[in-house]
Amino acid sequence: MFAMLLGAWPRVLVDGTRVADLETDAAAGRAPTATVDHAVERLVVEAVDAQVEAGMGFVTDGSVRWADPAAELVRALEAGDAGPDGLLVRAWRATAARTDRPVAQVVPGPWTLARLGLAGPGDPAALPARARALADTLAGELEALGEAGCPAVQVLEHDA
Repeated sequence: MFAMLLGAWPRVLVDGTRVADLETDAAAGRAPTATVDHAVERLVVEAVDAQVEAGMGFVTDGSVRWADPAAELVRALEAGDAGPDGLLVRAWRATAARTDRPVAQVVPGPWTLARLGLAGPGDPAALPARARALADTLAGELEALGEAGCPAVQVLEHDA
């Protein structure tokens, strides 16, 4: 039997720093994006360490890397940031480097992504076809994760 975190870790560092506040400041030009990147990596370490300390069998990055993981994945897929060196594999590798425990990658599911409108908003009747097309795209991402050594993937379908 093993335990695994299901859902997102709060995007607040142990010292009380809210990553969302840093992202707002960076977007407004009041802080460098490097500050956000550093805080996110610190938060990943905190989330991984807490999961290890709790005895989780698989750990994740706590889904803290992006404010909206589904929207971030849509942007990556639209930009071609996929496959063996794509967004999901890079995220998994960065987390796996933080621990000797098995690390699972959390992936938004195709229905959730389809509702975001990968090709833009459209006819709701087209949603099932878009979800099937995204499932095919995600199959390639899951294959890339497997080839990179990822032992488990947690598919989250918040919108299903």
